[in-house]
Amino acid sequence: MSGYRKPYTHKEEKKILDYIINKKAYHRLRGYTFWKEVVKDELPERTYQSVHERFRKHIVNHLNNPAYDLSREEQSKITTIYAETAQTKRKKEDKKSCTDEVLLADSNSNDSQQIDIVHESTNSKTNRHERLAPDFLTMSDTESSEDSDVYL
Repeated sequence: MSGYRKPYTHKEEKKILDYIINKKAYHRLRGYTFWKEVVKDELPERTYQSVHERFRKHIVNHLNNPAYDLSREEQSKITTIYAETAQTKRKKEDKKSCTDEVLLADSNSNDSQQIDIVHESTNSKTNRHERLAPDFLTMSDTESSEDSDVYL
């Protein structure tokens, strides 16, 4: 049956957690390569996206479930490092978006054009393009008409 999703069992969830603990992969839980390894080695009937989402949305929030049989230390290690890697990833993304620079030409200058460097505060391509569109160089009103003739 196409599109049918088999529910996760506690046994599958336990396999995921055991794999994380046995490989000491606490710092790799945010990367897709790790989840591809889990699928290849433990759950070949699942996709890596499915396993990753199950961990992210369900397992990590229910680590104290007795069916998982995790020690308090293991629970703490997974939750703490998983939260820390989220903060680290966010900081890297923020740092990257602040270092993107766009050169904008100042259309108010006459002969020599002044170039300003503007640091972008967002990572969104849409916003970037919206801000750039009005800043394209345009011909000033002071230019002679013979320089601005358009031939069709």
